[in-house]
Amino acid sequence: MGSVLRVLVDYGPAFGQALLLTWKLTAISFVAGFALGIAVTVARLLPLRPLRFVLTAYVEIFRNIPSAALLIFIVFAL
Repeated sequence: MGSVLRVLVDYGPAFGQALLLTWKLTAISFVAGFALGIAVTVARLLPLRPLRFVLTAYVEIFRNIPSAALLIFIVFAL
């Protein structure tokens, strides 16, 4: 029990900062993803056929790729 308490005392502030950073990045990612989704949805409703075709392809590609495969691609390829 003493070693766990010592770790919390020594590294507690770093864990707190990491937690806050994680929450900030999550909120930023959520807002950015929501804005991108709204923009793509509205743009797909426009009467421009080439733009609709490109955006429909974009949506279908991301819809049909499994999340795990997409995550692996983003982590290792980008």
